[in-house]
Amino acid sequence: MMIQRIFSCAIFGLLPYFLVAQVLPYQKYTSRNGLIADRITTIQQDNSGFIWMGSYFGVCRYDGLTFEKINLPLQQQNKFVSAILPVGDKVYITFSLKGGLAEFANGKVTPYYLTDEKAGDFVCLYDDGENGLLLVTSNNLTYQFKNGVFTLLFSFVELTHARTNAILKDDEGSIWLATESNLIIKPRDPKLPLRVFDADKNHFVLQKTSDGNIWVASFDGKFGNIKKMKSYKGSGETVIMNEVTLPWTRPVLFTGNTNDALWFISFQKGLCKVSSNGETNFYQCAVDFDADINFIFSDREQNVWVANDPGVIKVSNFSAYSYYFKELAPAGGSIFINRDNQWVSNAKFLYQVNDSGMSKVTDFRDKTDIGYIGSLDQDIEGNLWLLRWDEGLWKTTWEKGKCIWKKYFIKYEGRKVSATASVADNKGNRWVGGLSGIYRIVDNNIADHFHPPIPDSGPMFITAMTIDTMSHDLWLGENQNGIFRIHYEQQRDGKFLYSLMDHISAAQGLKDTYIRSILLDSKNNLWVGSRVGGIYKIKKNQGGYVISEFNSRTGVDCSRVPAIIEEKDKAIWFGTNNGVYRYGLADSNWEHFSVSDGLLAAEVFSIAFDPAKQELWALTVEGVTRLNTTRTPEKKIAPLVNLTAIHVLGKTDTTALYNSEEKIYSSRESSIGFVFAGLTFIDERKILYKYRLDGYDKDWSTPVSSNNVNYASLPPGGYTFKVLASNAQGVWSEQHAVFSFRITSPFYKSTWFIVAVIFGAAALFYFIRIDRLKQKYKIEKVRLGIARDLHDDIGSALGSINLLSKSAHRKLENNKEITEIAGAFVKIGDSAQSTLESMDDIIWSINPEKDKVEDLILRMREFAIPLLEAKQIQFSFDLISSDYGTIPMDTRRNIFLIFKESIHNILKHAECTFVKIRTGIHNNVFILEISDDGLGFDASLESNRNGLKNLYHRAELSQGILNVNSLSGKGTTIFFSVKIR
Repeated sequence: MMIQRIFSCAIFGLLPYFLVAQVLPYQKYTSRNGLIADRITTIQQDNSGFIWMGSYFGVCRYDGLTFEKINLPLQQQNKFVSAILPVGDKVYITFSLKGGLAEFANGKVTPYYLTDEKAGDFVCLYDDGENGLLLVTSNNLTYQFKNGVFTLLFSFVELTHARTNAILKDDEGSIWLATESNLIIKPRDPKLPLRVFDADKNHFVLQKTSDGNIWVASFDGKFGNIKKMKSYKGSGETVIMNEVTLPWTRPVLFTGNTNDALWFISFQKGLCKVSSNGETNFYQCAVDFDADINFIFSDREQNVWVANDPGVIKVSNFSAYSYYFKELAPAGGSIFINRDNQWVSNAKFLYQVNDSGMSKVTDFRDKTDIGYIGSLDQDIEGNLWLLRWDEGLWKTTWEKGKCIWKKYFIKYEGRKVSATASVADNKGNRWVGGLSGIYRIVDNNIADHFHPPIPDSGPMFITAMTIDTMSHDLWLGENQNGIFRIHYEQQRDGKFLYSLMDHISAAQGLKDTYIRSILLDSKNNLWVGSRVGGIYKIKKNQGGYVISEFNSRTGVDCSRVPAIIEEKDKAIWFGTNNGVYRYGLADSNWEHFSVSDGLLAAEVFSIAFDPAKQELWALTVEGVTRLNTTRTPEKKIAPLVNLTAIHVLGKTDTTALYNSEEKIYSSRESSIGFVFAGLTFIDERKILYKYRLDGYDKDWSTPVSSNNVNYASLPPGGYTFKVLASNAQGVWSEQHAVFSFRITSPFYKSTWFIVAVIFGAAALFYFIRIDRLKQKYKIEKVRLGIARDLHDDIGSALGSINLLSKSAHRKLENNKEITEIAGAFVKIGDSAQSTLESMDDIIWSINPEKDKVEDLILRMREFAIPLLEAKQIQFSFDLISSDYGTIPMDTRRNIFLIFKESIHNILKHAECTFVKIRTGIHNNVFILEISDDGLGFDASLESNRNGLKNLYHRAELSQGILNVNSLSGKGTTIFFSVKIR
């Protein structure tokens, strides 16, 4: 640590150089972003993709969205984290200050402690490949940890009293220890002694490669040596395969998830990468050399994380270089490239960029001039033109970063000149547009002015210009009124004549008429950048214009487009609020360059292209990025995706994430939410997700940026939730995160409950049916008993009365004196006979043995035939007594009484000669039809006859339908129908 501070002070004089030099794009994380502490001691990435960071005060992990503090046991809280090591699905953490070892598995932390207090604290650890860990203590003891038990392997106190920085186990089984004073190797063969290499050097990195070799980094106070070494089995011998010497290398601990490179800090050249073949590359990085630099880590996506107090610096792209402004650009600025310099304006100041970096030029303005600097341009003579909307147009000449000549164009004919856009032809004419039309400048003078008429007759605010020198057309982009085509012609007297030829606005299909940039390319396409509508391509066609639209709806995800340039005959470049887009003129393909490609920010104000170096320059609010567009594409690494939380009814289910078996939820827990994270650390804001709930969703969702989803009121059944993540390069996860669960049915929907209900209902129905049958049987017995009693007792008595009255009448009929008494006996006999007949009908109706249809038909025949024959009336019977079963007692009785009353009415009133009787059964309906050819009557007239009233009354009682059709002299037809079941 003392050596680091000495060299920090020694290099302090170089800081101004680094502040203005080109640096790699980076991102800074501190406690303000959620980092557990600003003093980070170690960094690792587990097999699920989470980045773990240890600090002076605990440990946290980062999923690309949030920093999660790991809750530790009381004895390990607020302790210095000395090492972190992911092994399989577990993460091990060591602590100083007697914090011991922590094992993080399945969301739980288990602490382990050494019983020997003299051993000291753990300072580093390594996976021994045998389901155990190798650990080194501050007192130079090496332990193995296996199955929760610490075993002392060996001590090397006699070889060094310095701290151990790293430990590993090679393919031969030998243990390597990198200490601050030497390199120690413990051969696998216990008979061989410990071997010591490179004494008096600080060894701070051990990294094993896939081919079994080991990189060893050491520092002797001035030079850093990186040696690639090989150990031979059994002999304990080592040989140096390769060696790289780096001057002024800072001894910073490094580990990485890949074997292709090691990363170091060079005081002279910044961040240093040593590839597996020994190739060395240097990158200027925003590292504060005067602060503690405790650790460097390279993750699976080749991002480099530097623990640089305060916080952590992450570098994501090494093909782009950036130059940072000392002050932020106020949403404007411009870039212009020539052979010797790159000119940059951040709308406040003017900068030059060359091989030595970016530097602010000596201010050429008056001290009272604090106005904005707009677009930059250079003429064929090398003069730099500066456009200023509030201070006109400036023409300047520069030499060695200093302005040696300048001319202002601020007023013309008493009117203040405003310059926001400029174009020039090849004949020395330059047109400048601004808030008051266009000005033509030639020979250092404003030659003329033209203000095109616009629809509302208001002032014109020209925001962009392009020129067609062949057709002598100026294309003007206006602040809110679309595009104007101005034709210019030079007259014989040298003056220019201007004409407004076309106006393209919403009426012609230009949806956004607020123009921010415009370009006429070499193919004669007019490209337009708008304020919120994206990009438009306009092509003249048969006297009109064809307008093509490119925005988020058509796959080009941008709205504001402040800059358009052409890579001659190859491509059109667009600076947008979402990075830079490239449109290939040959293949019409779009490419997107974003923060993940190294841009400092998503919103780009100005762009330039260097065709000689094939480099794109982009100006953002923070600075300028130089991006090599011909680089070999790096391997696109698919992001990992993990579920980070599961919510049931709005509450977190802490055990669900670590349950390997299917999770069971009750029917009351049917509302479930998922939170997930795509573990990619290249432009984390561009992560997209798509998910599907098997058993509920038919297909994957459309890609979304939201990292959570909720399902409410899921029906019972089995489900599997799956989610995939896509990084900023559009690469989707190779495997999805999965969570399987089941929602049980409520008890009233379960099979056993349904079977029990059906069985119970069947049993209930059975017992009710049996009870009803018993009751019916009892009623039938009562009916039968009543019928028998009426027939046997009352019927016999009435019959006896009738017989006795007739016998008395015969005895008295010859005695004239008692004739009246004989008449009374006749009346008694008739009444008894009538009562006997009525009682016979009642007995028949209640007798259950007479409930069949055929019994009803037989009764009707027995009643009607004798009466009709006695009156000598012809008749026909069509009485159907099909085997239909039984008829309810009341219905059967009413049918017979209606039939009986109808026959009596025919005999009393019809005076007919023929009667037709018909019965039938259709669809459970009994039909009775009785017709005669008698006198008939007018059925439409109200009648007081009791016979008809009785018929309707009986029909109503039986809930049947009765129709009586009759005409005087035409006979009568009675139709009766009743439902019998």
